[in-house]
Amino acid sequence: QPTASYTKDSYGQRFVIQKVPTESAVASYLSRFRITQGEGAVLNLSMQDYSLQRAKDLLETLVDKYNEVALLDKNEIAYNTAQFINERIQIIQEELGLVESSLADYKSRERIMSVDEQANRYLGESRAYSADIVQVETQLAMAEYLREYVQSTSGTYEMVPVNTGLNDSNLDQTISQYNTLVLRRQSLVAASSTQSPAVKQVEASLNSLRSNILGIINNVEASLNIKKADLSKQENIASSKFSAMPNKALEVLSIERQQKIKEDLYVYLLNKREENAMSQAMADTNARLVDRAEGSPVPIYPSKGRMLLLAFLLGLFVPAVVFLLKLFLDTKVHTRKELE
Repeated sequence: QPTASYTKDSYGQRFVIQKVPTESAVASYLSRFRITQGEGAVLNLSMQDYSLQRAKDLLETLVDKYNEVALLDKNEIAYNTAQFINERIQIIQEELGLVESSLADYKSRERIMSVDEQANRYLGESRAYSADIVQVETQLAMAEYLREYVQSTSGTYEMVPVNTGLNDSNLDQTISQYNTLVLRRQSLVAASSTQSPAVKQVEASLNSLRSNILGIINNVEASLNIKKADLSKQENIASSKFSAMPNKALEVLSIERQQKIKEDLYVYLLNKREENAMSQAMADTNARLVDRAEGSPVPIYPSKGRMLLLAFLLGLFVPAVVFLLKLFLDTKVHTRKELE
């Protein structure tokens, strides 16, 4: 593409274009590229080039691409998390529709408009236990979904969703380490191939972390099941006070319990989707351009003054050396005085 330097004066002139391999061009730019530490977290980038505009463009584009890659890495995790949550929302939505239809059909078939007074008293007494059980079952469902996702992505090395609501710091930390290694593997594969020893080493670490994640999920599920069993036991004690409750009311109560679990899980997933969307929209770049790239219109290298001084000194030194060599190496007799 013609640049501003290509004017009418350039018409008819002969241009020589030299093509070099990409690796050579990269090595050439790297040898002339410098990064120095400024005050605080400020980095100073500099580039020596024959073209002032090209050096400016390269430095500013370098910062833009750095931020672009950083945002892609952050948004990739958020994207995988959003995809995971959307899949679960669709499943829960279908299950919730089935439960609601089942409840409506049962009430219509048995001609029940609402549970009786005893059921209402039971609901009042067991409210705390029921709410805790719903919360535990929600976490169990999320743990099961997460385990299925990790197992289904075995060998593909994809990002694992974070902030799924399982309050386990060890699990969150291990997933963060896993996602960091996934990003590193993608960079290594892009720079070499999947057969690279460095890639194989990272994959071995990823496989180990995946096993750790599955083990932690199993421990979380075991803990939640123990908690659920204890809550169910407490609820059964409370429900024994109302053993005379009609069977129809008990059936309605059971279906409503399932409906409540599905509704809470559905609302929970919707909230997580909004949180993930917010974090994705608020993802910031890693670097900010403080000053635009600027350069001197006067060549900084080679220095004209230094070159003139060097030429002047060489002009004095070289003839002096030649004359001294001629004087020291001269073995002839030139005058009568030297002969005498």
